[in-house]
Amino acid sequence: MDLGTVGAVSAIGAACCAIGAGLIAGGRVAWRILANTVRTRDAILGTPASGDEPARPGIVGRLSVVEQRLASLESQSRQIKAEVTPNGGGSLKDAVGRIDRRTQAVDELLGAHIRQHNGGAVDPTVRLIHPDRQRG
Repeated sequence: MDLGTVGAVSAIGAACCAIGAGLIAGGRVAWRILANTVRTRDAILGTPASGDEPARPGIVGRLSVVEQRLASLESQSRQIKAEVTPNGGGSLKDAVGRIDRRTQAVDELLGAHIRQHNGGAVDPTVRLIHPDRQRG
C-alpha cells in the first residue's frame, strides 16, 4: 500500500469513528428524552402493579383523592363553624356563654355572702381550705 492509500483509509476510519461517536452521543440524548417522556406519561396516566411494585395512580386518580379529602375537610369545617357560631342555644359557643353567665352569678352571690360575714370587706388573699385538709 502506498502512502496515499494509507491516508485515505485513515481518513475514512477517523470519519467512521466520528460518526459513531456522534451516533452514540445522539443516542444518549434521544434515550434521555425518551425516558423523560415515558416517566411523564406514567405520571399522567399511572402505572399498573408489577412484581413488587404497587400500582401508582395517574393524575386523574390523584386528583379524585384530593377532591374527596377536600370535601371531607369542608364538611368538618362546616361542623366546627356551626359549633363556634351562636345559634340560639345548641352550639358550643352558646353553652360557654351560659356557663360564663352562671359563673358570674355564683361569683356575685359568693362575694355578697363573704361581705355579709366580713362586715363588707373582701380579702382577695384569703383561700378557702377544706376542713379535712391541713395547711402545708
